[in-house]
Amino acid sequence: MIVEGPSDETALDLLFNRLFDRHEVHIEVVHGDITADYSIAPADIAKAVMKLAKEASLPIKFSRKDIQQVIHIVDTDGAYIPDGFVVEDKNAKDKPVYTETEIRTAHPERIILRNHHKQQKLDRLCQLKEIWGTVPYQIYYMSSNLDHALHGKLNSTDDEKEEDANNFAVKYMNDLPGFLEYLAKINGSKTSDYKQSWTYIKKERHSLERNSNLRLCF
Repeated sequence: MIVEGPSDETALDLLFNRLFDRHEVHIEVVHGDITADYSIAPADIAKAVMKLAKEASLPIKFSRKDIQQVIHIVDTDGAYIPDGFVVEDKNAKDKPVYTETEIRTAHPERIILRNHHKQQKLDRLCQLKEIWGTVPYQIYYMSSNLDHALHGKLNSTDDEKEEDANNFAVKYMNDLPGFLEYLAKINGSKTSDYKQSWTYIKKERHSLERNSNLRLCF
Protein backbone atom coordinates (compact mmCIF):
# COMPACT_ATOMS: atom_id res chain seq x y z
CA MET A 1 0.00 0.00 0.00
CA ILE A 2 1.45 3.35 -1.07
CA VAL A 3 0.56 6.37 1.09
CA GLU A 4 1.76 9.96 1.19
CA GLY A 5 2.70 10.52 4.83
CA PRO A 6 3.33 8.89 8.22
CA SER A 7 -0.09 9.81 9.62
CA ASP A 8 -1.68 7.82 6.76
CA GLU A 9 0.32 4.80 7.91
CA THR A 10 -0.65 5.36 11.55
CA ALA A 11 -4.36 5.55 10.75
CA LEU A 12 -4.55 2.60 8.35
CA ASP A 13 -1.74 0.10 8.95
CA LEU A 14 -3.35 -1.97 11.72
CA LEU A 15 -6.82 -1.80 10.16
CA PHE A 16 -5.62 -3.00 6.76
CA ASN A 17 -3.60 -5.83 8.28
CA ARG A 18 -6.68 -7.03 10.16
CA LEU A 19 -9.00 -6.70 7.19
CA PHE A 20 -6.57 -8.60 4.96
CA ASP A 21 -5.79 -11.09 7.70
CA ARG A 22 -4.58 -13.83 5.33
CA HIS A 23 -1.94 -11.54 3.88
CA GLU A 24 0.83 -9.27 5.06
CA VAL A 25 0.17 -5.61 4.31
CA HIS A 26 3.29 -3.54 3.74
CA ILE A 27 2.83 0.22 3.74
CA GLU A 28 5.29 2.33 1.75
CA VAL A 29 5.31 5.95 2.95
CA VAL A 30 6.31 8.25 0.08
CA HIS A 31 6.76 11.37 2.28
CA GLY A 32 5.21 13.52 -0.40
CA ASP A 33 2.78 13.49 -3.29
CA ILE A 34 4.17 11.89 -6.44
CA THR A 35 1.12 13.05 -8.38
CA ALA A 36 2.23 16.66 -7.73
CA ASP A 37 5.94 16.02 -8.27
CA TYR A 38 7.02 18.12 -11.27
CA SER A 39 10.10 15.95 -11.77
CA ILE A 40 7.77 13.14 -12.89
CA ALA A 41 6.03 13.75 -16.19
CA PRO A 42 2.38 12.62 -16.46
CA ALA A 43 3.41 10.13 -19.16
CA ASP A 44 5.86 8.54 -16.70
CA ILE A 45 3.64 8.30 -13.63
CA ALA A 46 2.86 4.59 -14.07
CA LYS A 47 6.60 3.84 -14.23
CA ALA A 48 7.14 5.91 -11.08
CA VAL A 49 4.51 3.91 -9.18
CA MET A 50 6.04 0.65 -10.41
CA LYS A 51 9.45 1.84 -9.17
CA LEU A 52 7.97 2.51 -5.73
CA ALA A 53 6.51 -0.99 -5.61
CA LYS A 54 9.83 -2.52 -6.62
CA GLU A 55 11.82 -0.51 -4.09
CA ALA A 56 9.34 -1.34 -1.31
CA SER A 57 9.66 -5.05 -2.05
CA LEU A 58 13.45 -5.22 -1.75
CA PRO A 59 13.98 -4.83 2.04
CA ILE A 60 11.30 -7.42 2.81
CA LYS A 61 12.45 -9.73 0.01
CA PHE A 62 9.17 -9.73 -1.92
CA SER A 63 9.22 -10.76 -5.53
CA ARG A 64 6.52 -9.83 -8.02
CA LYS A 65 4.76 -13.19 -7.57
CA ASP A 66 4.42 -12.53 -3.83
CA ILE A 67 2.38 -9.36 -4.32
CA GLN A 68 -1.37 -9.83 -4.50
CA GLN A 69 -2.12 -6.21 -5.33
CA VAL A 70 -0.87 -2.64 -4.99
CA ILE A 71 -3.22 -0.20 -3.28
CA HIS A 72 -2.36 3.46 -3.77
CA ILE A 73 -4.00 6.10 -1.56
CA VAL A 74 -3.76 9.78 -2.55
CA ASP A 75 -5.15 13.13 -1.43
CA THR A 76 -7.15 14.98 -4.08
CA ASP A 77 -6.09 18.42 -2.73
CA GLY A 78 -8.89 20.02 -4.74
CA ALA A 79 -7.06 19.20 -7.97
CA TYR A 80 -10.18 19.10 -10.13
CA ILE A 81 -11.84 22.34 -9.10
CA PRO A 82 -12.30 25.06 -11.75
CA ASP A 83 -9.40 27.53 -11.77
CA GLY A 84 -11.66 30.33 -10.55
CA PHE A 85 -11.96 28.73 -7.14
CA VAL A 86 -8.24 29.16 -6.50
CA VAL A 87 -8.36 32.55 -4.77
CA GLU A 88 -5.50 34.95 -4.09
CA ASP A 89 -4.96 35.61 -0.39
CA LYS A 90 -1.80 37.48 0.59
CA ASN A 91 -2.15 36.20 4.16
CA ALA A 92 -1.73 32.58 3.04
CA LYS A 93 2.02 32.97 2.55
CA ASP A 94 3.35 29.76 4.08
CA LYS A 95 0.98 27.26 2.48
CA PRO A 96 -2.47 27.13 0.86
CA VAL A 97 -5.59 27.31 3.03
CA TYR A 98 -8.25 24.78 2.05
CA THR A 99 -12.01 25.07 2.52
CA GLU A 100 -14.77 22.98 0.98
CA THR A 101 -15.44 25.71 -1.57
CA GLU A 102 -12.05 27.19 -2.50
CA ILE A 103 -8.28 27.18 -2.08
CA ARG A 104 -6.80 30.41 -0.74
CA THR A 105 -3.16 31.07 -1.55
CA ALA A 106 -0.66 33.89 -2.00
CA HIS A 107 0.38 32.25 -5.28
CA PRO A 108 -2.75 31.15 -7.17
CA GLU A 109 -0.84 30.57 -10.43
CA ARG A 110 1.30 27.93 -8.71
CA ILE A 111 -1.70 26.06 -7.31
CA ILE A 112 -3.50 26.17 -10.66
CA LEU A 113 -0.40 24.76 -12.37
CA ARG A 114 -0.11 22.07 -9.69
CA ASN A 115 -3.78 21.17 -10.09
CA HIS A 116 -3.46 20.75 -13.86
CA HIS A 117 -0.33 18.65 -13.43
CA LYS A 118 -1.95 16.50 -10.75
CA GLN A 119 -5.12 16.05 -12.83
CA GLN A 120 -3.17 14.54 -15.71
CA LYS A 121 -1.44 12.04 -13.45
CA LEU A 122 -4.59 11.03 -11.57
CA ASP A 123 -6.43 10.64 -14.88
CA ARG A 124 -3.78 8.14 -15.96
CA LEU A 125 -3.57 6.26 -12.67
CA CYS A 126 -7.32 5.77 -12.20
CA GLN A 127 -7.36 4.02 -15.60
CA LEU A 128 -4.40 1.82 -14.73
CA LYS A 129 -5.22 -1.81 -13.90
CA GLU A 130 -1.79 -3.39 -13.54
CA ILE A 131 1.80 -2.42 -12.82
CA TRP A 132 5.06 -4.35 -12.88
CA GLY A 133 3.71 -6.58 -15.61
CA THR A 134 0.76 -8.37 -14.01
CA VAL A 135 0.36 -6.97 -10.47
CA PRO A 136 -3.21 -5.63 -9.97
CA TYR A 137 -3.25 -1.92 -9.13
CA GLN A 138 -5.92 0.54 -8.03
CA ILE A 139 -5.75 4.07 -6.70
CA TYR A 140 -8.15 5.44 -4.06
CA TYR A 141 -8.65 9.02 -2.97
CA MET A 142 -9.05 10.96 0.24
CA SER A 143 -10.68 14.35 -0.26
CA SER A 144 -9.54 16.84 0.10
CA ASN A 145 -6.98 14.93 2.15
CA LEU A 146 -6.87 12.10 4.68
CA ASP A 147 -7.45 14.38 7.68
CA HIS A 148 -10.53 15.85 6.02
CA ALA A 149 -11.93 12.49 4.91
CA LEU A 150 -11.29 10.52 8.10
CA HIS A 151 -11.42 13.21 10.78
CA GLY A 152 -13.46 16.03 9.23
CA LYS A 153 -10.58 18.50 9.64
CA LEU A 154 -8.87 20.86 7.22
CA ASN A 155 -5.45 22.53 7.46
CA SER A 156 -4.22 20.38 10.37
CA THR A 157 -0.68 20.70 11.70
CA ASP A 158 1.67 17.70 11.55
CA ASP A 159 1.17 17.09 15.28
CA GLU A 160 -2.61 17.21 14.90
CA LYS A 161 -2.43 14.82 11.95
CA GLU A 162 -0.48 12.23 13.94
CA GLU A 163 -2.66 12.54 17.05
CA ASP A 164 -5.89 12.22 15.06
CA ALA A 165 -4.50 9.26 13.10
CA ASN A 166 -3.51 7.44 16.29
CA ASN A 167 -6.93 8.06 17.88
CA PHE A 168 -8.63 6.82 14.71
CA ALA A 169 -6.64 3.58 14.68
CA VAL A 170 -7.36 2.95 18.37
CA LYS A 171 -11.07 3.65 17.90
CA TYR A 172 -11.54 1.11 15.12
CA MET A 173 -8.86 -1.50 15.84
CA ASN A 174 -11.47 -3.79 17.40
CA ASP A 175 -14.40 -2.58 15.31
CA LEU A 176 -13.67 -3.40 11.67
CA PRO A 177 -17.38 -3.38 10.67
CA GLY A 178 -17.60 0.10 12.20
CA PHE A 179 -14.57 1.19 10.18
CA LEU A 180 -16.10 -0.03 6.92
CA GLU A 181 -19.44 1.57 7.77
CA TYR A 182 -17.64 4.84 8.47
CA LEU A 183 -15.87 4.71 5.11
CA ALA A 184 -19.20 4.08 3.37
CA LYS A 185 -20.65 7.25 4.93
CA ILE A 186 -17.92 9.45 3.48
CA ASN A 187 -18.24 7.96 -0.01
CA GLY A 188 -19.79 11.09 -1.48
CA SER A 189 -20.49 9.49 -4.85
CA LYS A 190 -22.70 6.88 -3.11
CA THR A 191 -21.61 4.36 -5.70
CA SER A 192 -20.14 0.89 -5.49
CA ASP A 193 -18.51 1.31 -8.91
CA TYR A 194 -14.83 2.28 -8.92
CA LYS A 195 -14.92 4.08 -12.27
CA GLN A 196 -18.01 6.08 -11.32
CA SER A 197 -16.40 7.14 -8.05
CA TRP A 198 -13.60 8.78 -10.03
CA THR A 199 -16.05 10.39 -12.44
CA TYR A 200 -17.80 11.93 -9.45
CA ILE A 201 -14.71 13.35 -7.74
CA LYS A 202 -13.62 15.11 -10.94
CA LYS A 203 -16.82 17.15 -11.21
CA GLU A 204 -17.53 20.63 -9.82
CA ARG A 205 -15.83 21.12 -6.43
CA HIS A 206 -16.14 17.54 -5.15
CA SER A 207 -12.35 17.21 -4.91
CA LEU A 208 -12.44 19.83 -2.13
CA GLU A 209 -15.40 18.32 -0.33
CA ARG A 210 -15.22 15.53 2.23
CA ASN A 211 -15.09 12.33 0.22
CA SER A 212 -13.33 9.00 -0.15
CA ASN A 213 -13.80 5.92 -2.32
CA LEU A 214 -11.55 3.77 -0.10
CA ARG A 215 -14.57 1.66 0.95
CA LEU A 216 -14.56 0.16 -2.55
CA CYS A 217 -11.17 -1.39 -1.80
CA PHE A 218 -12.96 -3.96 0.36
